[in-house]
This record gives sequence, structure tokens and C-alpha cells, in this order.
Amino acid sequence: MVKGVVGVKSEARGGARPALSFFCLFSTLLSAAPALAEVQFGPEFSISLPQTLQLGVEAYCTEGAFYCQDKLRGYLDLGGLMYPLVLSDRALSVFNLETGVRYFPFSLASTFNPAFFTGMALGFRNVGIKADLSDFQVDGATLVSSALISLSTVYMGPFVGVKFSLGNGFLLEANVGIQLPLYASGFMYLSNGNTGASSNNSEQLQVDSGVAISRIARILLPSVTAVRLIRYF
Repeated sequence: MVKGVVGVKSEARGGARPALSFFCLFSTLLSAAPALAEVQFGPEFSISLPQTLQLGVEAYCTEGAFYCQDKLRGYLDLGGLMYPLVLSDRALSVFNLETGVRYFPFSLASTFNPAFFTGMALGFRNVGIKADLSDFQVDGATLVSSALISLSTVYMGPFVGVKFSLGNGFLLEANVGIQLPLYASGFMYLSNGNTGASSNNSEQLQVDSGVAISRIARILLPSVTAVRLIRYF
């Protein structure tokens, strides 16, 4: 009889645990709702170099809490480009992930038009290039017929820009900056289809590939956003 009672108690506890877990989760979401209500999000689309096409979101606080400033806005962008979409002897692919902040020092961005801003970006980019170099010859001889390059870079950089209000929640932005490489890695594969030499079996091509990729990785790149369209709802 005692064993039966213990069994009933154990079963009741097991049935109560999911309800208790759901209640705790629901309470947590309710407590976070006011904080989320203070944040306004706006999807954005941009055309820029060297990031190419990007989709993302900008966000800022709308309430008067100490961590909320209409002058300070954060963003996260994801983008890329692949050309052509079919297999070819010449191809370009770019993938980019970037986050950062935009700061409007002179006025509230929501009430001033145009609004000047500065900011800082932190991002990751991978660039892949496939090139046919058979047309480039030295003394009538083809030294390298094809090249394959892949370079991944983690970068950080400041930028300045201007934002215009277009009405109905639409904002138009343009900015310029510079990207400082923090870390870079990659490879370059060179081959000569006429002689069979490649970066795998030619010591000279291996040295040339290493020198070229090292120089590319240290390049400071300018960044230009020609058009960024943001829509706040």
C-alpha cells in the first residue's frame, strides 16, 4: 500500500514538471517584453564595395533608459555575390558578415535631416577568384594559364557618412571608410596547362603564390557604401 502511494506521488511530480517549466519560460518572456519594446528594428539593403550586396538590420532604443540612445545605432549585415552562376574559367565569389555601430554626434537621427554620423565596423569576408591567364604571355610563352585564389579576412575599420529621411519610415544612407585587416589567411593555386607545372609540383610557383597572397592580405581596403536603404515600421 505504501509503495502504491509513493508511486502516485512520483507520477504527480513528473506531470507537474512540464507545467512548471512552461510557467518559468512564460514569466521570463513577459519580463523581457518591456526591454524588447524599447528596441526598434529596421531592415536594410545596401550596395557597397568591397562587400557587394548586403541584407541586414539596424536597431536602436526608443525609451529613456540609460542604455538607450537614439544617437547610437547598431547593425548586422550579411551579403555576398557569385558571378557567373554557372561553371566558367573566370569566376568571382564574395561572402561577407559585418556588425558595428553608427553614432550621430550632432543631433538625433530621427529628427534631423540630413544626419551626419561616424561609426566602427567589425567583419569577416571571404573572396574567391578563378581566372584564366592564358592570354598573358612573356616573350610568346605562357607562364601561368590559370589561377585560383581564396582569401579570408577579419577586419575592423572606421567610417563616416550621412543619412537622409525619405518619409514613411524610409532612410537613405551613404558612407565611406577604411578596412584594417586584423587577420587573414588563404591560398593561391597557379598552374600551367601547357607544361603541367603547378603550385603543387613547382617550387617557384609555390614561392610566387605565397608572396602574392601575403601581399594581398596586408592591403588596406577603402570601403564605400553607395546606397543603403533602411525601413523602420
